[in-house]
This record gives sequence, C-alpha cells and structure tokens, in this order.
Amino acid sequence: METLILAHTNLKNDYLIKANGNKHKFRLLDVRLKGDTAYLAKGAKAVSIFVNDDDSAPVLEKLKEAGMQFLVLQSAGFNHVNIEKAKELGIRVARVPAYSPYAVAEHTVALMLALNRKLIRANSRVHDSNFSLDGLTGFEMHGKTAGIIGTGKVGEVIARILYGFDCKILASDQVENEASKPADGGVQLSEQQMQLGNILTDTIKGGMMGSQMVLTATLNADQKKIKAVSARVMGRIERLYFKNEGDYVRKGDKLYDLYSEELNSAKQEYVLALDKENNLENSLIDFKALTRSAKNKLVLWGLSAAQIREIAVKRLTTPTTTFYSPVSGTITNIAAGEGEYTMEGGTILKLTDLSTLWAEAQVYTYQLAQVEKNSVASVQFPDLPGKHTDGRIEFANPEINPQTRINLLRVSVSNSENLLKPGMPAFVTLKGKQQDVITLPSDAVLRAENGVSVWVQTGDRSFTSRMVKLGMEDGNQVEIKSGLQSGDIVVISGAYLLNSEYLFKNGANPMEGMKM
Repeated sequence: METLILAHTNLKNDYLIKANGNKHKFRLLDVRLKGDTAYLAKGAKAVSIFVNDDDSAPVLEKLKEAGMQFLVLQSAGFNHVNIEKAKELGIRVARVPAYSPYAVAEHTVALMLALNRKLIRANSRVHDSNFSLDGLTGFEMHGKTAGIIGTGKVGEVIARILYGFDCKILASDQVENEASKPADGGVQLSEQQMQLGNILTDTIKGGMMGSQMVLTATLNADQKKIKAVSARVMGRIERLYFKNEGDYVRKGDKLYDLYSEELNSAKQEYVLALDKENNLENSLIDFKALTRSAKNKLVLWGLSAAQIREIAVKRLTTPTTTFYSPVSGTITNIAAGEGEYTMEGGTILKLTDLSTLWAEAQVYTYQLAQVEKNSVASVQFPDLPGKHTDGRIEFANPEINPQTRINLLRVSVSNSENLLKPGMPAFVTLKGKQQDVITLPSDAVLRAENGVSVWVQTGDRSFTSRMVKLGMEDGNQVEIKSGLQSGDIVVISGAYLLNSEYLFKNGANPMEGMKM
C-alpha cells in the first residue's frame, strides 16, 4: 500500500524502515498538510501527518477526492483532526497509542536541570571563550519542594525521579491516580512496574543449612616434618654438596664431607681391631668384642653400613668422611658453610618435607564454639585461582593472646603436586552441622539500623513489609528464625524498589513502628 508521509525528517528514517519491513511503499515529503498541498496525496491510500498539520473539513474533503482512505497521525493527540468529518467521509483515523512516560519525564527533568544550572547560557559563554561563572550559579535540588500538577503516568514518573534527588513532592490532580494508591499497610504495583522493576517472588520452604565461617590463613611448613641434620662428631666441613636453601634433597644423597681427627682415629681403631682379630685368633684377648665396639662407635658417629663394610674390605681410611641425607626434603636452612668447624651436635642444615603443609588461621574467641577438632575444613588459595582442597583441623592453640583475643588454628593440607609454598595466603572455610531451617536468598533481606525486613506478597501485585529475625548465613542464603513461615510468598528480587516505592507514597519507612 502506498503511503504519503508528510512533515518527514531524517530522524524518523531508521524507525520507519525497521517497522515497515518492505511491506508498504513510502513517499517521504518534508511539507505541511494544508489546503494547497492536499493534492500531493493523489495515488496514496494512506497519509501520515504531524500535530501541526491542517486536518479541517475542507482539507479532509480534498484528501478524499485524491483517493485517501486512511489518515495516520504521528501523535497521540487528535484534537487537530475533524473526527466527525472524517467519519462522514469514511476515512479511518489511527493515532499513536501513547508516548513513553519515561522519555517525557526524563526530558522534563533535564530541562529543569538546564534552567537551574544555566547550562544553555554557560554553553554559549564557552563558545565565546568566556569562562566566567558570574550569573551561572544555580541551587541544589536536594531538600527542595517540587510541585507537580497532574499525577498521571508522566507526572508519576517525574515525581519518582525528583524523589531520587531527595526532593519533597507536592502533587495535585483532579483525579486520583489509582495505581499510586497504597495497599493496606503496603504497596500496590502496576503490571508495568512489576516488569520494569524485575519484581520476582518465591514461595519459601524449609531446607538444609549449616553455619559457615571463613578465616584468613597463611601456609607454613609442618613442624613435625622438619628434620635437622647435625654433626655427630666434632670436625671441619670440607665440602657441602648442596649450598642453596630451597634445593630438593633425596634420601641417600651426599650432604657434606667432614674432616675429623676423632673420626679418623676411630676408623683406624676399627681397621687395627679387624687385623688383630684375624691374626691373633687364639689370643686371650677377645678381639671380636673390640671389633664390635669399634664398629659401633662408627655407627653412632653416623657412618652407613656400606661405608663401614668398605673400610673392612679395603682396610684403608680416608682423611675426610662423606655423610648422606637420612631423609628426602627441601633445604629450608643451612647453618654451616665450607671450611667452618662444627661441634658435636651442631646443626649443618634442615630438611623439610613439603608434601604436607599447615594452613595456620586466626580465629577470634567468640568463634571457637564453632570449631571442632579433627573436623574437615575447605581451604582455598587466592594465588592459585580455582585451586582448593580439604584438610583436617589438627591443632587449636590452648592459649589466647590477651591483647588481640585471637587463637591459632592449624589445618593440615596436602601438597602432593608441590604447587603450594610456605608463606602463601589462604582462606579456611569451616562448615557447621546441617540443620533443617527456613532460608531465603540474601538479596531478599533488607537490613537497616532498626531491624531486618522482607517484602511479602499479600495479593495480586500487592506487597507488605514484615520484620524478621536472621540466623545462620551460608553463601547467598540466610536463615529466617522468626517472622515468616513455610508457604509465605516473598520478594526475592526488587525488594529495594518496593522499599523506595513505599517511602515515596507514604513518606515513612515501612519498618517504622514495627517490633520483632
């Protein structure tokens, strides 16, 4: 169908093309409809006009003569059209159903701000490179009283916007806005408000829930798995085979060479005892006992069975003796260097088995009642996203720090992949016993100085505020100890919007006067 669109501007092009979808043929003219332009409608079954066009009876007659059947208005208002004449001529008239109240309201407030802050005058000055502020001072809208005449859809939206500026609203209309009437002790919303505010409800019911506590922690070495390698005899360290802290040592690896006169003398005694035992078998002296005694001394001073066997076979001794690692582990401390003398019992180095670590967490005294020894805790590591493991509580310090009122908690954590390092931060999550309770999403709960409340649906799009008492919290869920019961329909999304709506319409907090 061919349609003539008058008072056309390029602003409308994209919308017209999208809405048409190649169904109709358009003729676009940027002219006004008047008596002397009505002839332009010839050949068009429909004519689209704007609010300032002439739609009087004579013009409508000319349009009818040109073959027009439909008159399409580009406005919601139609008082500029002679409806009776159009009906008489058989011309069907269509109009825009309604303007967006939000677009009109936002434009209205934008004009208010422009006037108040002298934005048009300021813009003109800037174009002239005049940056003076004289005469451009406005005032804060915060706390001011805004008068609104007409509380229809547009007036209502303007009131909401100005309420966001913390203005006091003074509104007047001959007809009361039914949608703005508050429900009995609550709020009544329109269908449009429900959709725009994304108001979602859910029927509450019981569920299993347990208390949860998250503690900050630091990873440290398991003190039970630290092995100190010390000298069993006095001497000088001739060589260290591992010189860096952090090196990994396997069981049986060479650790250090020691020069010790006492040890060399003991090795010589062992060789002499072996020789005498073989050469003087029939002696009155028990050389076997002497040999055993010399061998035991070497064992006690740290020589391995293989080293002692080599001495017995070769009957030779070396000036230095090599000592081997008794365990596998990472070197966490080197206490002596090459060329240094060490006393009997002096520490050479420390080896730590890092296959298991301690997550040492700080817990306040009031939280101790929730901690059970040997219970399982979940441990997460912020330096390794996605990495978490379960550990067991092995130790709780029996003493409390009197200054901080903090106790130490240790959780044993497996480190089989060797990704965890001592000093890393961690979060320890402790979960209590599961209980059957009434729960709600945390977003459904409104917290204020005078208490906690939720919005309960009482009818079709009507809601009332109700105070509740909270219990445990677990993630995004919170326990409701009192104030609600299973079967209540509670707002789980948009609760803050309902609160604002109540304040706007009633001028008071919905929790005012409530007691729990």
